[in-house]
Amino acid sequence: MIEAIRELQAEGYTLTVDGDTIRYRLRDGIEPQKKKVARLLVELKAHKTEAVSYLRACHDNWQVESVETGPDLRTFAVFSQVLNREVFVSWDSANLDKVFLDGVPYSLEEIATLKDAILEAGD
Repeated sequence: MIEAIRELQAEGYTLTVDGDTIRYRLRDGIEPQKKKVARLLVELKAHKTEAVSYLRACHDNWQVESVETGPDLRTFAVFSQVLNREVFVSWDSANLDKVFLDGVPYSLEEIATLKDAILEAGD
């Protein structure tokens, strides 16, 4: 179910929760694979309760819409032992000067500063 959410996001959809309803909206300028999207929506509906809980938790921690989209955007999730939760990392291979952590853009210089601060705090 989490993979279906990620695949829908990769197809250009923004997913939000309104009460117990999952709302999805296609971002402008994106042409999704319609058959794939239909299959993913069926999977999402089959696991609606779990999907709603997951999306609520994600939206409490990051804003999906703040991630810029493009044909070269790559996103993956990693588990942060520091934050004790999943963190989403995105980057555009056409613009490697910026990385998104949980949808928030950071320059590579800012990432290095964060890394140094974490390492210093661990000393």
